[in-house]
Amino acid sequence: MSRVAFATGGILRQAPGHEQVQGFIDRLQSVFEAAETTEGFIDRSRWEKEWGDRVDPHFFDKNKHAFVALTLSVWVYLLSVYAFAYNGRHAEALSHRKDWFSMLSWPAYVVWWVSDDHVPTWEEAWERL
Repeated sequence: MSRVAFATGGILRQAPGHEQVQGFIDRLQSVFEAAETTEGFIDRSRWEKEWGDRVDPHFFDKNKHAFVALTLSVWVYLLSVYAFAYNGRHAEALSHRKDWFSMLSWPAYVVWWVSDDHVPTWEEAWERL
């Protein structure tokens, strides 16, 4: 059996604390909670837990793109990711992405299958992206 790994990345238009992106910051906890209560959710990377190695994508120039928002999660099936992303609290937040995030010249997310015993890493996510 396999699971779905899902990673996202975006560049905030301003530093956390700036009023332009405060709506994003204010929603983080409730969006994470919504993910964790969605059927099919298994786990997500938390910096404090150090799930896998956090490797910043090579295409993020730290001098130019200082404020990067990244997620990495594992789900039972792809429909559970879709249900979370396009419904409820996350869908509402997603409707503001143009206000909070710069336009990217690369995809904002990547999805791939992993075996039940595999823990995806950040490096793996960025290679796939």
